[in-house]
Amino acid sequence: TAEPTEAPTTRTGAWVDQVVLTKQDSAEAALSQLNSGDIDIYAYTVAEAPVFESLKQSPNLTSAQLVGSNNSLMFNPATFKNGKLNPFVDPQFREAMNYLVDRNYVVQEIYKGLALPKFTALTTVFPDYARYADIARELEAKYAYNKDKGIEIATARMEALGATKVDGKWTFNGEPVTLIFLIRVEDNRRAIGDYFANEMESLGFTVDRQYKPRSEASPIW
Repeated sequence: TAEPTEAPTTRTGAWVDQVVLTKQDSAEAALSQLNSGDIDIYAYTVAEAPVFESLKQSPNLTSAQLVGSNNSLMFNPATFKNGKLNPFVDPQFREAMNYLVDRNYVVQEIYKGLALPKFTALTTVFPDYARYADIARELEAKYAYNKDKGIEIATARMEALGATKVDGKWTFNGEPVTLIFLIRVEDNRRAIGDYFANEMESLGFTVDRQYKPRSEASPIW
């Protein structure tokens, strides 16, 4: 969905004979410790706009800009054994999600410009992307944000799966179609998860938002 473009932040200093690793709860906390001299380097992505603005205003800190990590929306395509409908089992329904996610909104409003839209598995500033640029751009044009088209496809596929809309809500066998979202909370992924959840709710889905850190979300995922 998006590739953060800001990364490791350092406090200027001399070479050292040993490295001591410590756990940092957030980029904001790391920035404070860098400024106070308690740590010398924060080797992780800084993509939160307020933290990045503070970084730029600090005369004692420098940073390196790069692209490599990415955040994405991943779907469970399994057929549920409990009889409940999982619309993501349908390939065309999953494909429709491309039209319903405004990647430029995510980049500009959530990352405040500190990211790049991502449509394929290729990182956009790496050589492989340039090698297949014609194919990548064709896919980017094909799957550009188009909410009306996304709603049209998603609606058709839900009906084909046997769901019905009652008072604006999708139901299956008399029960609401509930989508369970595992939303990471450590960084911008929370805002991305809420954005997508809001979009799905606007389409008539019931969304169970489960906010979890990596340690809790990863075993479930």
